[in-house]
Amino acid sequence: VIGILFSNLAALAMENGKEWRSLFSVTAIVGGSCFVAGRGWVVESPRWLLSRDPSSRRARSIIKRLRGLRYDHEVEVEVEHILEASYRQATGGSSVRVLWEDRDLR
Repeated sequence: VIGILFSNLAALAMENGKEWRSLFSVTAIVGGSCFVAGRGWVVESPRWLLSRDPSSRRARSIIKRLRGLRYDHEVEVEVEHILEASYRQATGGSSVRVLWEDRDLR
């Protein structure tokens, strides 16, 4: 979103009808640059790490840091929730239809 904003501000001078190609290229270049520059701050998804290895220490440390948890048992509860949600999604137990069928969820 920030990359799009910067791209549009940078391309503001090219807003006449004939320079749309330049506007498009500036948007792509600036947006892509922001994406590449921001890659260093983005952590891997704990859910993805746990789907590859349910005993992943890296996933647990990321969960602890992102959620601000202090104790290991809190992290393990979060890991159990993630693994259960992944299992439900894989087996088809999680869908929009469930929201309509189960009155407790409404």
